[in-house]
Amino acid sequence: MEEVPHLDVTVVEGDFKTGGLKILRSVRPDWSPSDVVFKVFTDGITNTLFGCSIESNTSDMVLIRSYGKNTELLIDRKAETKNFKLLHKWGYAPMLYATFNNGLAYEFVPGVTLDENTVKDPAIFPLVAAMLARFHAIPVGTEKKPILWTKLRKYLSLIPSFYTQPKKRTRFEELFPNGRQSLENEINYLQKKSRRCRRPKNSVLS
Repeated sequence: MEEVPHLDVTVVEGDFKTGGLKILRSVRPDWSPSDVVFKVFTDGITNTLFGCSIESNTSDMVLIRSYGKNTELLIDRKAETKNFKLLHKWGYAPMLYATFNNGLAYEFVPGVTLDENTVKDPAIFPLVAAMLARFHAIPVGTEKKPILWTKLRKYLSLIPSFYTQPKKRTRFEELFPNGRQSLENEINYLQKKSRRCRRPKNSVLS
């Protein structure tokens, strides 16, 4: 897969424009900073997503997504970048322009988000199903193995053994009197049971 540049830039919370302009120097060097227009799409806990374009051509937009604080504890960022490039290669993701210290810069693809009505539209949902089937058939070139148990244990390791806030501590002790051990026991139990299950056969394709 084609390599993308990594920029030594950090987008600071509350001042995304400064970092954004530094990124644009590399991915859109012909843009004048004074002509750049910013549009914030999301400003949440896990990510901040904003678009950058110039007034004379708003259709050519660069999306810049900066990660939320400590989200790398939950999300494998290297795997995310690898998957992004793989999906673009097969036509299922926009082009990745660059990575930076706490995020990604990539192509804007115009579209419409499905809602509770359009997702049930007979003219649309079969297309979604067909697209998902092709999506999951993409060859990844790595060993196929379940990651559920690895992920669950990773999330379990992030749970503190003691909460300093009284409300959180009381709630946790009410739900899990034996602490994290009870959750670990449940994970072990489910994993053991799942080994005994037979893999389902795809009768539709057989």
